[in-house]
Amino acid sequence: HGVSPQSLDFHENFAQAPQYVGEYSTNLFTRKAIEWIRNTTNANPNPTTFLYFSTQAVHTPLDAPPGNWPGCSHIGDTNRRTYCAIAQSLDEGIGNLTQAYKNLGIFDDTVFLFLSDNGGDTTEGGFNMPLRGGKGSLWEGGVRTQTFLHWSGFSTRVSGSTWGGMAHVADWGVTLTAALGHVASKPAGEPDFDGVNLWPALQSGDASPRTEILLSMRAAGECVGKDPLCRHPGYLAYRKGRWKLIY
Repeated sequence: HGVSPQSLDFHENFAQAPQYVGEYSTNLFTRKAIEWIRNTTNANPNPTTFLYFSTQAVHTPLDAPPGNWPGCSHIGDTNRRTYCAIAQSLDEGIGNLTQAYKNLGIFDDTVFLFLSDNGGDTTEGGFNMPLRGGKGSLWEGGVRTQTFLHWSGFSTRVSGSTWGGMAHVADWGVTLTAALGHVASKPAGEPDFDGVNLWPALQSGDASPRTEILLSMRAAGECVGKDPLCRHPGYLAYRKGRWKLIY
């Protein structure tokens, strides 16, 4: 929320929002998301909604949520105990948000996708075992994350199962578009989508149509300075099937 009146960086729409100073961001984002879905539904008896709900959890600085979290009290390491509380607070928020969808009667009409952008930071309480590495690395612990997908229309064959197919974050835009019964289109002259439509495989439980992923290709001589897009110059990572090359 900024550290002084001169550095307020927290906004609601286009206005500075100092009224939220002191409110834990996971709780705030959850509350505002629930307000939005209620207002949208109440304004339209047959709403078509898209909610992108991006929390700051779990991320550094590790700031424990208010309240007691007995499920974490047995953890001796301070960072891990705080990390646990942050994750439980997020879990509680997702539970409250999905309950709002149920109360509004639109839960079964909604596809829910829950994922993270990278593996846990092992220097800040993250733990990615049995995967090697963590955030900032090109090992599986840095680039592979758990993903959860829920839709009431999944068959009993796949509902409640674990799908082990290969997926890239770029696939989700194309996949969710297909789930809505549409084909993703692009403006003339634009390059083809990098994303692959996973929806048929997710519905059937079959193998993923994606067979390879280029994870990183940063030439050391072309990636210098403090460019945030070039944090790891000279790294190359490519996966094809069950094999992965890291240089």
